Amino acid sequence: MDASNWATMAFYLAIAILLGCEPMHVRSLQENGFNGSSGSGSGSGGGGSGGGSSVPAEQAFFTERVRTSFESSCVSCHAAPRLVTGTPAPLNIYDYGPMKNLLNDGASPANNRLINKIRGVITHTGGDACGGNLSSGPCKEVMEWYKVENKVTDNGSTGFIDNISPLGVVTGWSKDPGDENKKLTVYFYVNGPVGVGQAAGSVVAQEVGLGGAGLNHYFNHQLPAQFRDGTPRDVYVYSEQAVAGNLLPGSPRQFVAYQQTQEGRQYFAANIANNFANTCGACHPTTYEAGFANLISPPPDKGGTAQSNGLVIKGSGGGAHGGGNRCGGTNGSPCREFQEWWRIEFGN
Repeated sequence: MDASNWATMAFYLAIAILLGCEPMHVRSLQENGFNGSSGSGSGSGGGGSGGGSSVPAEQAFFTERVRTSFESSCVSCHAAPRLVTGTPAPLNIYDYGPMKNLLNDGASPANNRLINKIRGVITHTGGDACGGNLSSGPCKEVMEWYKVENKVTDNGSTGFIDNISPLGVVTGWSKDPGDENKKLTVYFYVNGPVGVGQAAGSVVAQEVGLGGAGLNHYFNHQLPAQFRDGTPRDVYVYSEQAVAGNLLPGSPRQFVAYQQTQEGRQYFAANIANNFANTCGACHPTTYEAGFANLISPPPDKGGTAQSNGLVIKGSGGGAHGGGNRCGGTNGSPCREFQEWWRIEFGN
């Protein structure tokens, strides 16, 4: 395009901006959540903690880690035309879908179409954006993203951390894709990676589980009591050997976990059990464990309080409770006792 055409384009772009019309590429980026700053997506995967978002862990990892690295390393070429000298590079590097397609066109974290493009193995106007070092950005983040998307570790095992319950039970799966009968041991470290954090036990991944890729290779592991005190922590989970390259996708992951207390159990037995059974037993199990599961929904770190938890909300007729208002109000019995039970268990 010659200079006169560029001048004409710039003129019409300026008119569009003055009239309040957003250029298409700006609107597209805003619709995809890109505003020039790092993403604020949440997730249950990787090491981030959720903020109520339903974005899958894989996409959240892209938003929070990969796209942020692209913004830092690639914006000199991959930016709006008025910010680039010469022909601007494509803006879809900031979009999850197109980048995922490139990432999955390959066999490993270090050999796929996306990272080969970034490194200049495939023709790339920007050359090797990682400076020949796979451990620097954006190659580092893209390789980590490959592991999250494809559930693989450096030793070839696959797996994922699915969930950490409010009681500190870590659920996930791990297997050797080359030997379906092999059962892998999974290792847990809290407050830092292996060599830094505290060992938090191990378990063999041999449960039937939820099916899918992890069938017969699931695990459930209860974290020790000292890590279940309502304090935010990170857990690092390793497959087969506790070494850095074997970190399972989905970890490190932040969690907040709690314990069931002996004082709470005694209060339940003395003040709630009979009333709970008589009031709610026709429709629900009324054991301490069943009641606690509703009491801690949601847990304190997710907004639960003495007056706003599953037992009180349902018992007072909220939450589309099929049994209606069994307490006559949040301060009627047994909701009144539920509130005291909460305070004993969680201290607020």
